[in-house]
Amino acid sequence: MEFNASEQDILYSNTTENLELFDIDMYRQQLSDQMAMVLLPAIVVLGIVLLTGAVGNTLVFYIYISKFSSSS
Repeated sequence: MEFNASEQDILYSNTTENLELFDIDMYRQQLSDQMAMVLLPAIVVLGIVLLTGAVGNTLVFYIYISKFSSSS
């Protein structure tokens, strides 16, 4: 992870008087992008689990309706 001079100033500065709003927004956006890349594998796995569960539940519902609704 490489930082240019303005990003290092943001990281190691205790005051924000000399920082422009654009620099702070750029730094926040970079942190957000880095966190998105860290969380991407978990999001993909959860998406696969969600799709598998939806297909499985639909199959169970179909079998339940087709097998047990005519026995009254």
